[in-house]
Amino acid sequence: MTSITTQETILPTGKGIIVDRFSGKELLGHSPDDVKELLRQYGFIVFKNIEYSEEEIVQFAAQLGKIVTYDDERESVNYNKGPDPIFYVDGDTAPEKILCSTGALPLHTEGLVLGNKVDALILYAAAINRLNGGETTVCDAKTAIQEMPADLYQLVQENGCEFTALEKGYFSVADNGYYSAIDTVHELDGDEFWQISMNFPEGARAAWAGKIAGMTVEESKPYMDRLRLHFSHPRYTYRQRWETYDLLLADNKFCYHGREAYVGSRLLYNINIDFPEVVWNTVRNQVRQKAIHQAA
Repeated sequence: MTSITTQETILPTGKGIIVDRFSGKELLGHSPDDVKELLRQYGFIVFKNIEYSEEEIVQFAAQLGKIVTYDDERESVNYNKGPDPIFYVDGDTAPEKILCSTGALPLHTEGLVLGNKVDALILYAAAINRLNGGETTVCDAKTAIQEMPADLYQLVQENGCEFTALEKGYFSVADNGYYSAIDTVHELDGDEFWQISMNFPEGARAAWAGKIAGMTVEESKPYMDRLRLHFSHPRYTYRQRWETYDLLLADNKFCYHGREAYVGSRLLYNINIDFPEVVWNTVRNQVRQKAIHQAA
């Protein structure tokens, strides 16, 4: 797989590559360490024409690390979307569904609200049919943080963020009226990464909400809006227009992802992966602050 490292990157920041020269069988035969090294270097990889069964996509994920499972959480809310560890993102039209609906999702960190360590994320297009919209946006958060306005960077560095779960059909702790402090700022091999998610647009059905720690929702809003605009800048973002058998592998530490609203039909498989050998070093431990803040 070393030959693909000479490819032109997707983003001007040097992140993201598209690989279209391997079959699914060939990809399974490659060294997981090589794949992980490419992921470390480029942040996200789009593999084209990887025809996998559910068993094969799970096998590919398991080669990379420890698959994160959500059996207990799913059972507690009766959220049966695919055979664990696969989560079906299938455009569910039920009014109580948000995460797996056809609506937009803002840029976010996978596993943030549930408190899971997710080092990498797989999104796999099992079936795409007459799709209008529905692109997955991937953000080079590593560079975006490095190039952030100083005042906004300092605010998050010094305070961190808090989040609350809102989608009752997915989160067992949803709508409990509290914002929980998150260990926001981390470091890995000298590189800083933030575990945060952007807020939904005002008035939209939201699966979660976030704010700056120590502020009210109203005080925090202009800063959360600035974060959303900064991370959404075209310099840092790529929109994946899905075709059947596309496989997106993204570093969940240094990349955020989101979804554009759509009409049509699509089925994506979502799998979360933990790299046990990777230890997150918390730069500022928000748990040492007041752990729970009542929503303003």
